[in-house]
Parts: sequence; C-alpha cells; structure tokens
Amino acid sequence: MTIHENRDGKKLDHRKLLKGGAPAFLSSVMAALVPAAGILFLDPNAYAVWALAATLTTIFLLVDFGTTGLATKLAAEARIGGRPLITLFALTAVPPILLTVITLVAWPAYSAAAKLTDARDPAVLLLITLVGVGTTLRSLGLISAAVALGRNDFRKRSAILLAGALTQAAVTVAMLASGVGILSLGFGVVTGGLVQLAFGIILERPDRESASTEPVWPLVRRFASSRGAAVLFGVAITQLDRWSLGLFASAAVVTVYDIAIRFATMPKIALLAFGGGLVTEASGEPPAHHLLKVFRTYTKMYAVLAGVAILPVVFVAVLIGTTRTNLPLLVILPIAVLTAMAHAVNATTIPASFLGMGLGRPGLELLYLTPLVACCALSYVIGNLTQLPLGQVGIWAGAMFACSVIYVVAFPRLNGWRRVNA
Repeated sequence: MTIHENRDGKKLDHRKLLKGGAPAFLSSVMAALVPAAGILFLDPNAYAVWALAATLTTIFLLVDFGTTGLATKLAAEARIGGRPLITLFALTAVPPILLTVITLVAWPAYSAAAKLTDARDPAVLLLITLVGVGTTLRSLGLISAAVALGRNDFRKRSAILLAGALTQAAVTVAMLASGVGILSLGFGVVTGGLVQLAFGIILERPDRESASTEPVWPLVRRFASSRGAAVLFGVAITQLDRWSLGLFASAAVVTVYDIAIRFATMPKIALLAFGGGLVTEASGEPPAHHLLKVFRTYTKMYAVLAGVAILPVVFVAVLIGTTRTNLPLLVILPIAVLTAMAHAVNATTIPASFLGMGLGRPGLELLYLTPLVACCALSYVIGNLTQLPLGQVGIWAGAMFACSVIYVVAFPRLNGWRRVNA
C-alpha cells in the first residue's frame, strides 16, 4: 500500500474496540486473577506448583497457530464459511492436546530436578491432564468468540467469553475454599471450557456458504507458520520463566515472581483485549495514512495507560510478597519493579501486532521476538548456572525493554508508511 492510494480513510471507531474488547478483558482478568487467589488458600510450596500449572492454562490457549486472529479476519471479510471454520476448529485443538502429552511425559524428570517439594505429588499429573482437557474445550470456544468479533456481534462474543470465565472462576474458588487444593484449578478449567464451548456452538454458527469463493488455505498456512512461531516465541518469553526459576529457586521466590508477573501482566491483558478490534481496522486494504494514524494513536495511548499502571502493580506485588512469604523486601521489590516495567514497555507492541494480523503479515512480530527469545533463553541458562534469580529476571527484563522499543520504532517503516504525513 502506498501513500497515493485512497486518502479518504475511515475514522477510528474506538467504541467498536471497547465493545469487542470488554468481554475479552473481563474474561482474561478473571483467568489471571483466579490462579493468584490460590495464594490465599495454599502454602508457598503448594502455590509454586499451582503457579506452574496455571502457566499451562495460558500456554495451551496461546499456542493456537494464530487461529483466533485468522477467524476474526475471515469473519470480517465474510470468508468464514463452514469448511474454513471446521479447519480452524481442528487446527486450534491440536496444540493443547499435543502439549498436554509432552508435559505429562516431561513432568517426572522436571519434578525430580526441581527444588519444589510439592512437585513430586502424584496429583500433579491429574492436574496437568485436567488442564489439558479444559483448555482444549476453551480453545474451541475462543474460535466462536473470534468469529463473533469479526462480525461485530458483540453480545454473542460477550456471552461466549464471560460464560466460560465466570464458570471457571466460580468452580475454582469454591473448590479452593472447600479444601480440594491444587486440583481445584483443573476442575475449574474443565467446567469453564465445557460451558464456553457450549455457548460458542449454540450462539455462533457458521454460514451455510461463504460470501467469498476465494480459497483461504494459503492464509491458513501463513498464519499457522508465521503467527504460530510468534506465539511459541511469546510463550518462551512470558511463561517458561517460572519453569526455569523452579529448577533452582526456592518455592518462596517462585511464588513472589508469579504474583508479580500476574499483576504486571494485568494492564497488558486489558490492552490486548481492547486491541483485538484493530485486526478488523487493518483488514480489507484500508489507505496507508489511515493505518499510520491508527498505529500512532493506539501506540501512544497504550504507552500512557501501561505506564500509569506500573506503580499500583508494584505496590500490590510487594504487599502480597511481604505478607505471604518470608523473603526480604530487597528481594521482592526488584522483582516487582523489573517485571512491571518490562511488561509495560512490551504492551506498546500490541497495536503493531494486531495491525500486522489484519494486514495479513503476522510474521512481522518475529523480527523482534527472535532476538528477544534468544536473550530470554540466555537469561534462563545464566540463572540456572549462577543460581541467582535476580540475574535471570534482570536479563529477561532488559531484553523485553530493548527489543520492544526497537520494534515499535521500526514498525511504520516495515510497512512502508514513513512517507505518509498523518
């Protein structure tokens, strides 16, 4: 797209993004906060294992090969007939099933190497299985929610997302309160997944015929490869950190780090939820100056909102860390500050990510995720070799900051927008 193409761009529809993002925000916040509620019912040893299992719920849902973003794009372009939708359902179910099997096979070796005493509990294998089943069901429901977003059917999207999230939250907390322990998370994920899938099937059915006969398989393959790689890198960056810490750090350190990460990612979860509508903004080949305006507007907005959230995030993480563990403040505070700042800066890449999906160029993220995942892997190695948790966290946070800033600055040029005066 060049500067000379159709300069009469459409106006930014902030209300559409809010309507589409509100249910995703509430659903995601509950998914992040409910695991954190475990700290109220579990001791640090049990919570450390609970935290690792909670990362699996995120990993299994995130590794979707870009199917949710693609479903939104195809629905927005009226290309989501029965066959493409079935393809997306099948594709999105593969990762959680495969990853569950891999985790079950790897867990005995990990639990033997980890310094987490409760990692050797046989109930953990059942917990992993329940999480795998539940996230498979939820991933199928997320496709229906993504289609509803592409069709601007915000009520159906809200019902699908909130039904699953509320059910999972209610069941998990109720079982925690009744003394079920770490298995509460698994039962909550399964019941929430069942409800979300049921709502998705009932409310968001495919059209009998797609409005377009243009084949979508090339787009499916492109999203599955490039977007899938980006998601895998993202998982390595934001989820495997706790698994690395679990190999050499104490249960108290893993607990504090998990709490800090959960609250540090809360603002980013909100911004991710409200930014999903940017995929539709970039679909259908809109003019370049409109896209540049959207990018600049939302990047600045996200930077301000994420920055404002740093102080309260640090306060909450420090408060919980000092009251629920015996770690000194000099250990808790650096972890809280580094994680909050790293995720705040990384949140500014969200508009670029969604716009890239809408443009059909999801692989752009790999330009910054590739060096970032390499730096994060280095931080995990150094942390395990030196046995210094703050060493791992410091390198990880510095890489998040540097790579995110470089990508945001370079994004307009990567799309040829630098000559557009917007």
